[in-house]
Amino acid sequence: MHAQNLSSSPTQNLALVLGGGGSKGAYQVGAYRALSELGFCFSLVTGVSIGALNGAMIVQGDFDKASALWQNLAIDQIIDKGLNLTTDLDYYFSNAQKLLPFLKAYTKNKGMDTSPLWKIITTHLDYAKLAHSKLDFGLLCLEIPSFQACEQTKASLTKESFPHWVMASASCFPAFPIYEISGKSYIDGGYYDNLPIDLAFKMGAQQVIAISLHSDFATKYDSNPLVHHIRPSRHLGTMLDFSHDSITRNIALGYLDTKRYFGKLAGLRFAFTPLDEVDSSTFSTLSSKLLTSLLAKELDKNAPTSTALARFGTQLASTGIISKITSTTPFCDMLLSVLKPHNAPRISLEQLTLALLESYMQLMDYDETKLYNAREVFTQAKRDLAYIAQGTAPISKLDSSQEIKRAYTLLQEKKPDISLFDEFGEKLLCAMLAFVLAYEESARIY
Repeated sequence: MHAQNLSSSPTQNLALVLGGGGSKGAYQVGAYRALSELGFCFSLVTGVSIGALNGAMIVQGDFDKASALWQNLAIDQIIDKGLNLTTDLDYYFSNAQKLLPFLKAYTKNKGMDTSPLWKIITTHLDYAKLAHSKLDFGLLCLEIPSFQACEQTKASLTKESFPHWVMASASCFPAFPIYEISGKSYIDGGYYDNLPIDLAFKMGAQQVIAISLHSDFATKYDSNPLVHHIRPSRHLGTMLDFSHDSITRNIALGYLDTKRYFGKLAGLRFAFTPLDEVDSSTFSTLSSKLLTSLLAKELDKNAPTSTALARFGTQLASTGIISKITSTTPFCDMLLSVLKPHNAPRISLEQLTLALLESYMQLMDYDETKLYNAREVFTQAKRDLAYIAQGTAPISKLDSSQEIKRAYTLLQEKKPDISLFDEFGEKLLCAMLAFVLAYEESARIY
C-alpha cells in the first residue's frame, strides 16, 4: 500500500483511529508524525483510553505540544507516588522505598492515585480549539455495571464535560479507579473496544487508518480494504512504563513501522532504506534458491504414498483430498507462515531474505530504532557467518554461533522438520541465512 493511494482532503472522510495501551501511546506520536510527512489529511479522529487523549490533542491542532509532552513525561506526572511497571527488576530494587507509599495510595483510592493525570488532561485539553477544529472527534467509555458502551462525539461534548470524558475513557480499572460522571460509573472504553473503528464508521468515515498498540492485536476489519491497520512490529512493553528510554524507543518504532507499512521503508522488524532494483533482484533470487532447496529436501524425503490409499479407487484420487488435508511440505509452510507480514496474504521473495537478515540482526542486538542499508548489513552478515559454510572457527561476538552451526548442519543433512522452529527459534532463521550466503558466495552476487 502506498501513501498516495490514500491521501485525501477532509471532505473525503478519512478517519484516524487510536487504540488504548497506557504508556504505549508514545507509539502513536511517532506514527502520526510519519502520517503527516506522508501527506495524510484526516476528517475525524476517534480514540479510546490514551488514544482519546492523543486524538483530542491532534484534533485541537496541538500535535507538537503532545509530542513535547510525551518526550518529557515521567511516571509521577501520571500517578502520585507511582512506580513504572517495567520488566527491569533493577528498577524495583533501586526504588524499593517507593513501594510502600504506592501500595498505601492504591488501597486508599481503590486504584492508583491519578490526580497527576487529571492535571495533564485539564492543562492540555482546550475545548475552544476542539470546537473550532475542522476535524470531528469521538471517544469511547464503558458504563458499569450495565457494561454498555458510551460513545461521545464532539457534538455531545461541552467545555465542562470534555476533560471528564477523556479521563473516564482512560480509567483502566482496577489499576485506575472507577470514574464517575453525573452519578454514573465508567471505566476504560478499551474493555469494550480497544480500537474504535466501529465508532469512526458510525461518524461517517469512508476509509480508516487505525493504530493499535499491541503487536498481536486483530480486528474484524483486518481483511477490509477500507481499513489500514498499523500494528507494532515489536512488543512495546507494559502499559505503565513511562521511563524515558521506553518512550523514546516506542516513538521511534511508531514512526518506522508507519513508514514501512506504506512502502516508504523496507523490512519487517527492522527498517531499511528502500531496496534498489539490484538489491531487490538479488534478494529475490536468494530466497528463490533457498525455498527451492528446502522444498526439494522435504518432497524428496517424504515417504511414498501408502498402497492402502489405492483401495479408495480413482474417485478419491480425483478429489485430491489427501494433499489438501496433509501437507507434504510442513516445514516450508511454517516458515512462510511465521515470516508473513501483518496485513499481507503472503511474504514476497524479497521480504524473505530481509526477514532472514533480520534474524541475524536480532541475535547481534542491532538497534531496532535506527534506519539501515540492507546491502551493508548483508555484507557484514556475510563476514560474520562465513564460518558456517567454510568450517572456520565460530565468531566470538555471536554467542549462539554453535547452535546456529548445528541448525545449519541439520538443514544440510536431514529432512527439514517443524520441530526445528521450537528447538532453535531465531537461530534457525539465522542458519537459513547462512544457506543463502553460501549460495551468494558461489554465485558471486554483489
